[in-house]
Amino acid sequence: MINATIKRGRGAFLFVLVLLFSYGAANAQDVFISEYIEGSSNNKAIELYNGASEDVDLSSYIMLRANNGAETWVSDTLRFTGTLTTGDVYVIANPSADQTILDVADTTHSMTFYNGDDAIGLFKITGTDTTLIDMFGELGEDPGSAWAVGSTSGGTGEHTLVRKAEFESGNPVPLASFGTEDFTSEWIVTAQNDFSNIGSHEAGIPFNLRKLNRYRELTEFSEAAIESHPLAGESVTFTAVITSYPKSSGLSNPVVDEGSGEVTGISRIHVFVTDTTANSMGREGMSMQLVETDYTLLEDRTRGDVVTITGSLGFFGGTAQFDVESIDLVGNVNDSESPELAEYAPLIDPWQVSVSDINSFDGSELAMQLSGYQKYNGAYVEVLSATVSNVAEGAGRVDWAINKDGSRVYVYDTSLRYRNDHAIGADGYLESYNARRLNGEDGPFVAPLPGSNVDIRGYVNYVGDDPDALVPSGNGALSINPFEDGVVWVNGNRNVNGEDGFVWPTDLVVNGLPPVVSNVALSDSSVASTDAVTVTAEAEGVDGATITGVNLTYSTPDTSITIAMSATTGNEYEATLPTFENFTPVSFFIEAEDSEGLTGRAPLSGAYNFFVTDEAIASIALLQETADGKAGDSPLLGTGALPVDITATVVASAGESGFIVIQDRAAAWSGVYVEIEDNTETLSIGDQISISELVVNETFDVTSVTLNEFDVLASPNTQVDTLAVSILTQDVTNGTGEYEKYEGVFLTFADVKVTTNQADGSSDFGEWEIGSTQGGGAADTLEAGDGLRVDDNVNFGSTTYGSDLNDHVRVGAMIDSFTGVLHYSFGNPKMILRTVDDVVGDNWSIPDTGFGLESPADEASVTVSGDVTVTWESTTDFDGNDVTYEWVLYSADSSTVVVTVPSGDESSASEVTLPYATVDALLESAGLENGESADFVWNVRVSDGLDTVAVASGYDVASNTFEPLYYSLTLERAMGTSNEAVSDLPEKFDLKQNYPNPFNPTTKIAFDLPQAASVELVVFDMLGRKVATLVSERMTAGTHTMDFNASSLASGMYIYRIEAGSFTSIKKMMLIK
Repeated sequence: MINATIKRGRGAFLFVLVLLFSYGAANAQDVFISEYIEGSSNNKAIELYNGASEDVDLSSYIMLRANNGAETWVSDTLRFTGTLTTGDVYVIANPSADQTILDVADTTHSMTFYNGDDAIGLFKITGTDTTLIDMFGELGEDPGSAWAVGSTSGGTGEHTLVRKAEFESGNPVPLASFGTEDFTSEWIVTAQNDFSNIGSHEAGIPFNLRKLNRYRELTEFSEAAIESHPLAGESVTFTAVITSYPKSSGLSNPVVDEGSGEVTGISRIHVFVTDTTANSMGREGMSMQLVETDYTLLEDRTRGDVVTITGSLGFFGGTAQFDVESIDLVGNVNDSESPELAEYAPLIDPWQVSVSDINSFDGSELAMQLSGYQKYNGAYVEVLSATVSNVAEGAGRVDWAINKDGSRVYVYDTSLRYRNDHAIGADGYLESYNARRLNGEDGPFVAPLPGSNVDIRGYVNYVGDDPDALVPSGNGALSINPFEDGVVWVNGNRNVNGEDGFVWPTDLVVNGLPPVVSNVALSDSSVASTDAVTVTAEAEGVDGATITGVNLTYSTPDTSITIAMSATTGNEYEATLPTFENFTPVSFFIEAEDSEGLTGRAPLSGAYNFFVTDEAIASIALLQETADGKAGDSPLLGTGALPVDITATVVASAGESGFIVIQDRAAAWSGVYVEIEDNTETLSIGDQISISELVVNETFDVTSVTLNEFDVLASPNTQVDTLAVSILTQDVTNGTGEYEKYEGVFLTFADVKVTTNQADGSSDFGEWEIGSTQGGGAADTLEAGDGLRVDDNVNFGSTTYGSDLNDHVRVGAMIDSFTGVLHYSFGNPKMILRTVDDVVGDNWSIPDTGFGLESPADEASVTVSGDVTVTWESTTDFDGNDVTYEWVLYSADSSTVVVTVPSGDESSASEVTLPYATVDALLESAGLENGESADFVWNVRVSDGLDTVAVASGYDVASNTFEPLYYSLTLERAMGTSNEAVSDLPEKFDLKQNYPNPFNPTTKIAFDLPQAASVELVVFDMLGRKVATLVSERMTAGTHTMDFNASSLASGMYIYRIEAGSFTSIKKMMLIK
């Protein structure tokens, strides 16, 4: 038996939500629901397990039930008594349950009068706080008869559910424990009336890598969410099999001796491993990438080595990488002296997978499957009979993709065998490593031709690779990393698989070129419900192969059917589809098989689409409204270009709001976000547009449209505000999922209260919260979590008010009118403001503290021989209140105010002139003689009449206060000569050449600002695609230097451009890896 341990180094990550009660942490060990029985008749029971390390007083816990979609816990209450010892269970049974259940029951109670569609919550009482620590089902949702659990439809009805032993705590996030498939589910589903496990529970297993790959609360991808793993940074120990050859790792940059030009080292090594417990528990989630800067720790290991590793989970840009502290060799799976390790030999072989389980792809957008990340991260997988596409090469690196199962995955070049820039004969690498030898028998790596049929093996991980810009902003796609090509260099000798009995993996096999399917066409350009559409296509074999069959698979929301296409003339084939009901989206793809057993597909990924309509779509509601009126994708998603006849008003525009929304009436379902394109970015609020063709999209569960064809009408809508739908925040946050009807709709709320300026608690993701007061005393009962969130991010553009507006919002402030557009992200509906003018009310914010100090510059030395002028940027109050300023001089440690001086123009000017006599008297009072100096710090305070706050360098979430910004200043006393304004600023705008250049992978970019300005510093590739935004904010006058890290980019020429006010400049830089 191989043991594993875990050492806890820090507190578990908290994912906090609030809904009547607060949620607890999903990873905190405590009492949790370990079994649930929903048997026939009265055979119902719930088992609790004490996963804590000590006995618990059950009087500190209660269980509540909500029947049939109830929005509050009103159906039943169970208050516990007694003590539950650690590792023991407590069974609640129906009084009329089978005797097998009653024999192990600790109590009988009406709490078990439930069906499969009733929600159950387990709460812990601590003082005056009641915290939800485990949940079964969801408040406010009636699933019909039961919720799905994993892949079991209706799993909570007429089944027994036993919590998997690997879970040692409850999960308070609604439905999260049910998962979306058996692997992500926390439950084992067994047959109805299975009572074999009730009365005892097994919890806790030795540590394994699955615990580092599993996320119990992950509902959407983001790098931040991936990096917030509860075990990140904790020291753990496990035993694993090394599945990749360490010396084929080539993602690192070589370290070159400047004198000799020889490669003397590398910056890191990448090695993939699989936990040995995968033999007994399955391979899902059992692999990981090791990344170690001390490459000597791993370079002498080989495939098949069984090792015990201690280290911690870390991340780089969302990429999981295990940092190794120590590694000890146990043996090798092929070692005759360790026959007990042979059982792990299958773990070094690849695991056959479906590409659609890794990524989803609709032909235009590529995104990872969240369950695929948790199952396949770091795993050695195999995809058979895939089709190659999107081949491109630059600077010694090759981009290409494989397509199968209607989806796509890009191939990444972590291995030296699949990249040319680190080959011997190019940039070079350590001679002992398995780099390609360009001048020898290896030659450069060349990707298979587009259309090639290949078998590919490789390691799955997230690296942020998106060479064709198919991944929506904020999302990510998984990549596959082939490692071996049948060749390994050892001690200068080239060893080839199959020669002289030598065996070495070959991760890429080209089977040949599959049939080519082309010229796909429909008999009708527009399809009505009476049309039986005929699809025609040409199919032709390659290299003498003949076509043996052509099939067409078509799908609607209700069905998917494959039919054979008939040969007509030459290479042409056709098939006639049945008629479909009005407003039915239809997708299809064609596959042709040849005499060599190869299959060609059109399109390579995704599907062709058409939409059945007897008349043009005349309202936005037909695009937005879901069948059940609750959360879900647009019914027209995936239908391609749609003919429509919609006249709508622009209620938010890219230029004025940062995003675009159109609306055709003042009602639910009537608004939709618009993608910002060249033809839409110039639209203005109030423009009326007549749309004739559009495409429906979904990005992170929010619907948008791409406007292909439209006209701007001559007469604008001068009464845009009349389109705003007036509702209460409670209409959106009622927990029933009915917020969907307001997604993308222009909304207005009267008489709201700010319930919190930190809707994400200590995370400070820029969100705050409002709640409708409903005209009276309800205002006093609204608490944080009761209201509707206000966000600073939108999928389809940006916002005009920055990421720190929430820090300046007054908690408890009353707002007369709040207007905006409803958005949705990370499990919550959220309002997006067009501008801060959408908030109407007195004193709902404090002045903006994010202004800059200008002159004297930080750490300036000033000889006081005349008047001294101090300047700073002006600022505003978000709620429109007038602001005044005062300049403050402090002692060097900022503990004592030396002098406070109001600015000019009745304190409204952003400068103050300090007369020579005043400053000289101050220095004299400090005991300074002429020629002597003293150190001080200074800043500016701004007031709106209610609050006075200092210019800020940061914000402390815990105390809800700003951290003041101070500039150091040395004042030297001197004889008065003349008035002078102190300035240590550049004379003109200037963009410097980056240094170093060429660079790898980091460089510095400097620029001069003679005055404060709004600055945009952006990096583009040579195709004009934006690859990085280094600055996008207002900056103070002075010389500024920004760091640029291009570690995720390919070698090549890049362009950087600055815009500062009316100043624009462009320069080039070269990245060489």
